[in-house]
Amino acid sequence: ANISVQIPNVVDPTYTGALMVNISLRFYHTGPAAVEDRGRRAVRALTDFTRVPGVTPIFATNVTGNATQVNLVSGLPPSITAARLEVFASGHGCEEFWYSNLPTSLTPAGGCGSGAYREIEVWVDGVLAGVQYPFPVIYTGGVNPFLWRPLTGIGSFAVPPYNFDLTPFAGLLADGQEHNISIGVRHDNEQGVWYVDGVLHLELGGSGAAWQVARHSDVQPPVTVKTTGNINATLNVTTTGKREVKVTATRPGANGPSTFSVSQQLQAYNFNTVEGNLQVSVGYMKSVTTTTRDKDSTRVVAYYPYYVYDFYAEDNKTMEIEAVVNYTRSVVIHGEVGGRAQDLALLGVINASAVYNRSLTNHSELFKGGGGSSELAQITLSNSPCYERSLQAQDGYTKAAQNSSYSCSWGEFYVCGLEICRGVPEPTVAFV
Repeated sequence: ANISVQIPNVVDPTYTGALMVNISLRFYHTGPAAVEDRGRRAVRALTDFTRVPGVTPIFATNVTGNATQVNLVSGLPPSITAARLEVFASGHGCEEFWYSNLPTSLTPAGGCGSGAYREIEVWVDGVLAGVQYPFPVIYTGGVNPFLWRPLTGIGSFAVPPYNFDLTPFAGLLADGQEHNISIGVRHDNEQGVWYVDGVLHLELGGSGAAWQVARHSDVQPPVTVKTTGNINATLNVTTTGKREVKVTATRPGANGPSTFSVSQQLQAYNFNTVEGNLQVSVGYMKSVTTTTRDKDSTRVVAYYPYYVYDFYAEDNKTMEIEAVVNYTRSVVIHGEVGGRAQDLALLGVINASAVYNRSLTNHSELFKGGGGSSELAQITLSNSPCYERSLQAQDGYTKAAQNSSYSCSWGEFYVCGLEICRGVPEPTVAFV
């Protein structure tokens, strides 16, 4: 087999970093009928990178503007009982700091427009299956490079995927026909790009009736933008947005029909103020996803507050960037399965500030560069601590580190990296 890895992060011949990468492979041995056995799982990548001639594979996943990534899928197993789509998504170019973008009509020449509201959307055969807010990942050179030495931004080295429950569409996907699972980013900028890569996870069971979509609703009020002042003095832009999506499916059973529903409620607020070379972006994104199957239910609450202060100045010899970034990634899942309630919370917090001053003619001549940061990672299970680690750094060195580990027994949910996962931590998987 040929395994290729590409990281096309080339700025120019001078500012190209040297990356050290470790790769781990996990193999699963399955028999020829494994994908049909009860309790088995199957995985299908939506993008076949080997079938895009003449294109660097990662670039085959990009979407810009109003474009939608179309993925035609066929030949899925006929015994699908549940389906979940993992979407890996990251914004670049004019979409890397989308939460700081001004409305296009107020954007100066050379700036990034399209406003500060984004949603990741997934569609199945033209029907909206789910929406989520993207987390504002800041990479290691973002805003000010000295913010992230040595503590890097949340998710900057491992962007967590966004999970969409497609179980209401299980019967449709299992009918042996070709289907279109498409992915897009609402209000994406034409000058920016999102790389979106979907992986379909299927649970396979017996030959009983499959879920069929019975009801669908999409409440999409217009994004509200209010402005005061102007770009030549002080400009204030307030942006708010909401979205509600619900998909309900049913299937017959011996004791009457069963119901499966996925509902999502999204709400976001953003305030951008621009005064000369200073811009401050502050806001939050909150989403609540509720999944209900008969009497069992789970509710995932994601909350992403952020504050970004960015000031730039230069004279005829030097340039200077002053920056402050405070942001949080909080994901909490509340579950009631089989009459047992469980809450699992995953929290990441980082606060950083830095100053960067260097020569305009000799970029390696640094006059002032440094900053301080603190980071917290925490896991709690039903309000009891499982894990906590806090770090403090100054001018490129870790100054303090504190670990607190506790004993926790996972139930229906468990932590896997920056995600909260459900089910058996080591499932048997077949690739289809």
